[in-house]
Parts: sequence; C-alpha cells; structure tokens
Amino acid sequence: MFQFPATKWNKGIWIVGSLGLAYLLSKAVNDMMKRRKWADRRARKKAEKIAAKAEFAQYLRENSMTPEEVEQIVSKSFSQLLFALKNGEITPARALLAYQHKAFAVDERCNCVVEFLYPDFELINLSGPLAGMPVSVKDNYRVKGHESYAGMSHFLTGPSKDDAVMISVLYSLGAVPFVRTNVPQAMLSILSWNPIDGVTLNPLALDRSPGGSSSGEAALIGGGGSILGFGTDLGGSIRLPAAMCNIVGFKPTPTRISCDQAPELLKALDYFQLITTEGPSRRDCTLTRCDGLRASMTLRATQDGFSQP
Repeated sequence: MFQFPATKWNKGIWIVGSLGLAYLLSKAVNDMMKRRKWADRRARKKAEKIAAKAEFAQYLRENSMTPEEVEQIVSKSFSQLLFALKNGEITPARALLAYQHKAFAVDERCNCVVEFLYPDFELINLSGPLAGMPVSVKDNYRVKGHESYAGMSHFLTGPSKDDAVMISVLYSLGAVPFVRTNVPQAMLSILSWNPIDGVTLNPLALDRSPGGSSSGEAALIGGGGSILGFGTDLGGSIRLPAAMCNIVGFKPTPTRISCDQAPELLKALDYFQLITTEGPSRRDCTLTRCDGLRASMTLRATQDGFSQP
C-alpha cells in the first residue's frame, strides 16, 4: 500500500488537523455546557413562576372581591377611573386589587403575565397626575428586585439592582406598575412565544396570536386586565399587537422616552442604529380620554435621562 513520505509537510498537516479537531471538540463541549446551563436557568425560572403564581392566587383569595366589585372598577374608562382616584371615590389600593383580580383571570386564559407585582405605595407619588392608576409594563423594563430577561435564557442572571428610568418616572407620575408582561424571544418577532414563558394567546380569539413583540401587553389590555400599559416598538412591536387585540398603540418619536438602564439587548440594537422607542398602549384613545397618555408623555424634567433634547 502506498504511503506518503514522512515529510515536514505531512507533520504540519497532521498538527493543523489535530488542532482543528481539538478546537471543534472543545467548541462542542463548550456549546453543550452552555445549553445545559441555559436549560437549568429555564427550569429554575419556570419553577419560580409556578410558585409565584400559586402564591399570588393565595393572595387574591385572602383579598377577595366579588366579580361585581371587580367589574365596577375595571369597566370604567381611563378618564372615569382617574377622576374617581383623584376625588377619593376609589382608593389606589382598591383600584389595584380590582385590576390584580382581572389580570389574573386574563392571564389564566391567555398566558400574558410574566410576573405579578406587589407594589409598595410608599415608592409612588400618589399626588401625581396619574393618582395611583394601575399600569402594566413589558418584561424588558427593569424593576428593582425582579428579573428582566426578554424571553431569553442568556438574560436569566438574577434580579435587577435598580429600576429603569421609565419605571422611576411612572412612580413619580403616580402610576402603579402591577404586572410585567410576556414577550417573544429576544423581542424580535411579531409572534408571541419564548422557551421560558411559552405562548401568549389573543384574548379575542384564543386560537390566534396577539402579535408581538409587546404580546403580553396587548393581550392583557385587550382582555381588560390593564387600562394602560407600556411596551417598546422598533418596527411595530406596540402597533401590530395593538391592532391585533383591538386596542390603541402609540409609538413616540425615538429617544422621546428614555431607554436608560434597559437590557443589554436594547443597547445592542441602539448600537446598530436600530432605534427602539418605548410607549403606551390603551383600551381607548378619544379626545376626552387621553389624560394618561399626555401625563405619561409630559413632565420631561421629572428625572434626568427621561427625555433627550
């Protein structure tokens, strides 16, 4: 049998081949370890979510409201509820509890909520223009003490150490963020699935998608579980799901609302000059019902970084 002579060229080829094989094996092992780490993170988060929702269900049982009491509050338009909050007809705590009950019911149908929050009213300026109005926020908004991960295992690294600027501004305006809502993986899809939280359904037709990437926001608001919500919009991520869930979605001018302290994913998009903006979704938007939109879009000087000149 013919054999190549053992020359320095053959040895060089053998060395290069061995190094290449070693690299491929190392990469395969590293990828396997990453996948295992991400799988462990997903399993941990799923278990935490199940426990947290069970705990929240118990909280609602201990703080019960009749369906009629819930409906009496959640059926109000934004301007009606805001007026009731400002004149003391309804307390912020009562409005919050009603929307917690309603949001929990909508989530059971649509799987739109990532996490139910227990707001601390001491952090909120209840004398602000929103006067204790319950609001929902998309998962990518950092809330201190809670994990924001944009549907990605990579970002399951523990609770945020601070609030996003937008959350701080909402507190100062008198808004009460009470739920964080679901998104598709990486928030770069018009669909509504991620491997951690599963699929979000359209409240108007459970066999259809609510769109994305503000999937949970649109589903929750469309189902009546929130009266005002905040998402993000790059190429339709607020407007598309709003249209698909029969609500109003609004994309402000880029940089009008701060993305400071947003997840690294949004910073990467900004780096590639794909400007993301953050804005509200509403069930209604008539001329007499835009108080909350105006209040949440004004007061630029509330906090540094909220709006760039």
